[in-house]
Order: sequence, then structure tokens, then C-alpha cells
Amino acid sequence: MSLRRFTRSIYTDIYLNAADRLGLRYQVLSRRFPLCRIEHGEKALYLRNAHMSCNDITAVHAAGNKPISLGLFQKAGLPIPEFRLFRSAKGFRDETLIAAILEFARARYPVVVKPISGLGGGGVVADIRDEQELRFVLKDERLRRRRQLLVEQHIRGAHFRVMVINGKAIDVVERVPANVVGDGRHSIRQLIETKNKQRRRFALPRIKVDDKLDPLLKKDGHTLDYSPFRGEKIVLSDLCNLKAGGDVIDVAMEQIPNTNLELFGRAARVARLGFAGVDFITPDIMRPYDKVSCAINEINSQPAPDVPSPDFETEQVLRMPTRLLQEYFNLTVDQP
Repeated sequence: MSLRRFTRSIYTDIYLNAADRLGLRYQVLSRRFPLCRIEHGEKALYLRNAHMSCNDITAVHAAGNKPISLGLFQKAGLPIPEFRLFRSAKGFRDETLIAAILEFARARYPVVVKPISGLGGGGVVADIRDEQELRFVLKDERLRRRRQLLVEQHIRGAHFRVMVINGKAIDVVERVPANVVGDGRHSIRQLIETKNKQRRRFALPRIKVDDKLDPLLKKDGHTLDYSPFRGEKIVLSDLCNLKAGGDVIDVAMEQIPNTNLELFGRAARVARLGFAGVDFITPDIMRPYDKVSCAINEINSQPAPDVPSPDFETEQVLRMPTRLLQEYFNLTVDQP
């Protein structure tokens, strides 16, 4: 059975389906906008896509500025990557400024270069391993036109998105970058074609073969014509999200240490967000954060549910929105 459609937004509709399942009152205020109101008792929640009325607008703006949010986490003693903000009123063409970036990166490779704001990983270049690669990245004309750039240490590990409501972690997924797994016979190009056919069946974004892929493969000495051996995993993107061709894997909440869950809740409270998505990088989320090299990469004030397809209804799709509404309205598992 597919999701019931109320508006033009699949994200708004997922929350409305969860509200309907829980027996909560709801009203579609605008199908086109798409805005709705969900109520229980005297409490109400307005939402549009992944925007929630429980978030203060000033906190939303602060969370959307990466240097500001990282600075707040740093002051609070939360684990973050080492970073520096570089500014230039005329763009990043000045050799003195380039030299300053290279100097900061020299003792910190690999590094990440990213804009100070934005969603979906746009403009982010990760895993820059040496000065030659960094100089090449800094020659990108789109990047050179920016007036602010964030350079931070690249933290190695798995990427997790943690949903937090009212300071409590309610859902965790691992976000895996686009990849293919070798069979010992087919080339990377052929494996991508096969996987994209599978993704099309579920209306998932395809893995892109573009000008960013060749340099990424060359880092490991590969080309699109290379045939990986059986079981060899080839990573095809720096970004860990569905829109970039990535995959999402559920993580069992009960196996995560309480110290980690408390860390995620604390991050949302530091950012003054009632609803947040905490992006966390760690080699092992099942180990306490203070025992491994890890970092809160950023925080998102409007984290959308990871949806495989507009007509794909499973317990997995509605699980997070259901937990969110239960926590927000203080419902028990069996209470509507």
C-alpha cells in the first residue's frame, strides 16, 4: 500500500500519514505550500516539508551557518573537526590567501573544503589528501567566486544522521556514499549501469558519472574501466546522501551507548533546536564517543526523512516520523 497523499510534498505527507496512524488531529492548511497542523490536546505542531514550528527562527539561521554552529559546539566542549574560516571580499584569487589556506591544511591532511551554508553537500570537496589536490580544488572558478570558505580536517569513519526531538535522540541511520561492489568480471562503469537500473525500480536518484568521478577514482588508482575483484567496494562520491546516489542503513538504537545518545541530545540543545538532525562521523557508533576519534560534522534544523520513493510505504519510512510525534506530544507507544 502506498502513502496517502495530502500535499505536493512527500515529506509533509509522511508526517501526516504518521499522525493519521497515531490517531492525531491534523489539518492541511495549504496543499501547494505545503503546510499542515498536527494537534493533540492543547498542543500543536506546524510543519512544512521538514520545517518545524518547534524551531526558533534565529536558531535555524545559526544552525545553517557552519562556522557559527561549529563554534557553539567547540565552546560547549563537543567533539568537532578542527576548522578555520577564510574570508575574502574579492573571492579566492589572492595568492596570499591561498598560501594561508595551504599553511592551515599542511599539518591536517586530509582536509575538507566547503561553503559556510547549504544543504545536500553542495559545493563540498572532501578527502583532499595533499597540497597538489588542494591547489587543484582552489582553482575551481565557482569556489574562487565565494567570499567565505570553511576548511576543516577530514574525519575518517562512517557517517550517521541522528534525529533529535526535544533533546532526545529518536532515530539513527548510517549514510553510505554511492558505491558499487565488484564481481570480478564487470567494470566500474558496467556495475554503475546495473545498480542504476536497480535504483530506478524504486525511484531512487541515480549514481552520476560526471567530471567529479574520474579524479575520485584516480585517488585509488582506478578508472571507470577497472574491474574490481569480487567483494571489492568502490566508493563513487564524497557525499553521503540519497540524492548523491548513496544508500541508507538502519541502526539499532538500543545498541548505541547512552553516552552517545546524550551527546546528540546535547548538540541539539546547544544549538537551541527543538528538532534537529545531527551529522556524526565515527569509526564505530557502538563505542562511546570519548573512546574513539570522532566528530559532530554539522547540525541540520530541517532534516528531511530519507525516503526511497514517493509510493513506497514501509515501517521503515514511517518509523522516524511516528517516533517524533510520539515524543513531541508525549504519547506512549499504545496511546493515540
